[in-house]
Amino acid sequence: MRPISRRRFLEVGVGGAALAGVAARGAPAIGEERPAEKVRVGFIGVGGRGTTHLKKMLELENVDVNAICDIDLTNLERARKLVGDARGGKTPAGYQDYREILASREIDAVLSALPCDLHAQVYLDTIAAGKDLYAEKPMCITKSECDAVVKAAEDSKLVMVVGFQRRFSRRMMEGIRKIHAGDAGDLLEMRASFLAAFGPLRGWFSKRARSGDWMVEQAVHVFDVMNWVFRSMPVAAQGSGRRDIFTANEPDRDVTDYYSAILEYPGGVIVNWLHSWVAPPGGTFDKHTCQVIGRKAAVDLYGGKVEFLDRKTPAETLPDDGEADLTEAAQRSFLDCVRKRRAGEKWEAVSGPRNGRDSVLTALLVRKAVDEKRLVKMEEILGSS
Repeated sequence: MRPISRRRFLEVGVGGAALAGVAARGAPAIGEERPAEKVRVGFIGVGGRGTTHLKKMLELENVDVNAICDIDLTNLERARKLVGDARGGKTPAGYQDYREILASREIDAVLSALPCDLHAQVYLDTIAAGKDLYAEKPMCITKSECDAVVKAAEDSKLVMVVGFQRRFSRRMMEGIRKIHAGDAGDLLEMRASFLAAFGPLRGWFSKRARSGDWMVEQAVHVFDVMNWVFRSMPVAAQGSGRRDIFTANEPDRDVTDYYSAILEYPGGVIVNWLHSWVAPPGGTFDKHTCQVIGRKAAVDLYGGKVEFLDRKTPAETLPDDGEADLTEAAQRSFLDCVRKRRAGEKWEAVSGPRNGRDSVLTALLVRKAVDEKRLVKMEEILGSS
């Protein structure tokens, strides 16, 4: 997606509350089988990630994509054509001002995939307009924004799903279930890394004010897993890093393209975390790891293995996600929650605003520790604005 001027976007698209959403329909009579209710979705932001979401949603049943918004006309028209090609030539409405989607009576729910600094305002406006929301990660980039979105979402009773796809992985779910059941024993350590060869990403990604830096834009995926595993946020972190690696051709780049950190979780559990865009693409050095070590066993959440310290105990294999598409799984879960909410049934988001907030707070803790090269306690983050 072509870099978007934050000021321009906000001038075009940020305003007060829009029209309330369509009222929920009544439940069926006893014994009546209710068909899956159609959900009318509007897309806000159809760059790289937004287009991936759009293609996947067009494969789902009982969904209409009725409107698309993007400030970039090339992205907008490409996305409208994608929908038209998939829907027999019927193209959705196209807008550059996202408030028009929020005001539309033809839209029940919104999927938003924008640069990170735009998330909070768009998410708050979407909730105020009475639309259910699939919100790409990170939920926001500051503590105050996160707090505001959590409060708005919970007060509204609307569905809000935050796009942490690892929460929809059978392998991750089973591995963490085993950890929570005590199969690994008392936990001692996690070894985790994101070592990528497909960077460095440029444009708005390389501006800390827009992305929140890599701790916020990218690492929140893994920080969410850490918090899920330990059922808590960390109590402290320390770290160090560098911002000068890719600045030769981009002198105003100010993100931390290499850093390492040690996070401490309650009970003295230590996480060793390494995050780098410096890796050749041959497969030897570009590794992603997420391993949890306990007194009884170690669980490799990415590799799908459980190995025991007692050498007589045979190793176990976690379920393979196979050809499952986690983007599709997350979308289906979101739409299911939307249908249940509108029918007056109980629903629960697999990934919602609270874990969305906690992952960002963890990212802010690590960022501050790396910036200041010292031990930072979570109390400092929780006490900040």
